[in-house]
Amino acid sequence: MAEGVLGLIVTGGESSPLAGLGVAGARALTPFAAQYRLLDFALATTANSGIRQVSLASIPDTGASHFPRVLAACQRAAVTFEPEWVVVLAADHILQVDLRPLLQAQHYLDADVALLALALRPDERATHPVVTTADGTELSWGGDFVVRASVLPRLLRAFERPGSGNGRTVATLGEAVHLLVYDAALGTGSGPRLYWHEPSTLETYYASQMELCTPEPALDLYDARWPIRSVTSGLPPAKVSSDSACGHMGQAVNSLLADGCVIRGGAVIRSVVGPSCIVEAGAEIEDSVLLDGCRIGRGAQVRRAIIGPGVVVAESEEVGYDEPLRPHALRLPSGLTLLPSPGTSPALAVSAH
Repeated sequence: MAEGVLGLIVTGGESSPLAGLGVAGARALTPFAAQYRLLDFALATTANSGIRQVSLASIPDTGASHFPRVLAACQRAAVTFEPEWVVVLAADHILQVDLRPLLQAQHYLDADVALLALALRPDERATHPVVTTADGTELSWGGDFVVRASVLPRLLRAFERPGSGNGRTVATLGEAVHLLVYDAALGTGSGPRLYWHEPSTLETYYASQMELCTPEPALDLYDARWPIRSVTSGLPPAKVSSDSACGHMGQAVNSLLADGCVIRGGAVIRSVVGPSCIVEAGAEIEDSVLLDGCRIGRGAQVRRAIIGPGVVVAESEEVGYDEPLRPHALRLPSGLTLLPSPGTSPALAVSAH
């Protein structure tokens, strides 16, 4: 069924929630789980669903005109690749689900458009349209869908009509074509555990990273049935070692370590450590996220913090305790401490929250 299917991964104009910490680029390139980007999870969903043709489209989020722009991108891709179906996945969130049962259901029911519907948490539902399945179950639509390529001209004309925008995307689709609202939970079966998450703020990003450090996280990065490929870094493997000078043993417990990071006699507990980070002897990192290239000095203590790329925490410095904040550091109402990269505006971090 995956033959004749094109995967279209849409990146938008949304900035990364980490922009205020010094991470440049669109949300799709946000680092996640130490060595991946959000984009890598959309690529994994297409590849692991048997979809071999994949195209990327960058579409700015322009409110009511965003969805028609997505349809126009689908039409351009359909002219180039000539697929029967186009699977559209947004790269600003993480989706883990086998799409083949959805494609089979859509083919069997002869539906022109299928919306991938999910049971989201109350805080997530607030920003996504409510959709109803054929049996009356109310779910949420996170923006991912499958469309029959031949109906794209009809859909584009439908969204040119006055009143088709302003929150009426689902209604307009239902008026123009045969619409299927598909419960994503139906397609799990013996496949990977269904997972959907949108880390759009610093708090949600931090929470999802900490959840990965638990013994049995909802997102299983180690499921051999669902490989997630990242860009090859060329960095050496992560290393945890003792410090030869003072004999401190390095340790990493319930943590994710990216390539190139070195724990040199320090302790890393329930934390995510990005590429090329160094944790020196006697340092303690707990419940924190270290982004690319951080250096944590001897005896430093970091707790409940997100440390921006390239930030240096000095020897014996405390971060996330009751210490006076260093210049440009921020502490959110939840107690989460932010250390932006040098030269980054702290106002960006506040707006990201």
